[in-house]
Amino acid sequence: MSELRLAGVVTGSDIKPDDSLMVNQVTNTHSNFNVARSGGTGSSFASASNSVIVSTYLDGSDYKVIRPSIVFRIPDNLIRLDENPQLLLYGSNASYTGSIVAVSNGVNVSTARSVLYGDHGVLGETLFKNTQAVESAAFSAGNEILRSSLYNTIQLNKLGKYYAGFLKGNFVITLTSKAHDFGNSPSAPSAGQTRHNTAYFSAPGSATGPVLVLRKPWFINSQGDEFPLGEDFTIKAFETQANQRNRAVEQLPFSTAIKGPASMRMRNSSYEVTKS
Repeated sequence: MSELRLAGVVTGSDIKPDDSLMVNQVTNTHSNFNVARSGGTGSSFASASNSVIVSTYLDGSDYKVIRPSIVFRIPDNLIRLDENPQLLLYGSNASYTGSIVAVSNGVNVSTARSVLYGDHGVLGETLFKNTQAVESAAFSAGNEILRSSLYNTIQLNKLGKYYAGFLKGNFVITLTSKAHDFGNSPSAPSAGQTRHNTAYFSAPGSATGPVLVLRKPWFINSQGDEFPLGEDFTIKAFETQANQRNRAVEQLPFSTAIKGPASMRMRNSSYEVTKS
């Protein structure tokens, strides 16, 4: 993503997927629950765009596991986050009673616009198999009570902040069902639970599509644009990120951090010790 140009006090920045091509909802079907989750031999994969559905349910004699992966393009000039980010998902079904967990994905996604959708077989299968649905790779705790017809706030953790704030580039979030598709040995769903095990959310490209909220972000560029940082209007003059002068280097001498005289004595040069 290109650099994000800001002005004024920066307390948050909303990142939205470019369009519906930035989601790949992958469904795997198999008669064995463990194979349906792992994507093992005999699995049947299907991808869909313009859809964000999270589910694990029993359909007749087959188990279906649905995992959507969403990509957010992080601005190139983001250099730090002071608070953990949040994921906003707009709910569209009132019957869902479960919880979801946002997790990382082991796929190294390129920068193409149709990066997640377009190849129903290879890419969808790869995304599904590389979903890190374990606690050590989770971006969220899955404690939120999901509501319909409003944005649900999924609070991401320090791992989510690391991925968004330090790895930059394309940030992929995969959503999993907490009850039946998260952890080392989740329980298999029983028949008749389809509606209660399926969460529907608005897809990218819609007015209520997913939003990644970067909280208290720090942005920078090589021209030294000044971005006041912090909700309390604190001027962090000696921080590298608080550009006080136009520059094309990472660090300036401390004496140049404050515009104007460097001391109460109106001196514009640093102190020197001399011998007479």
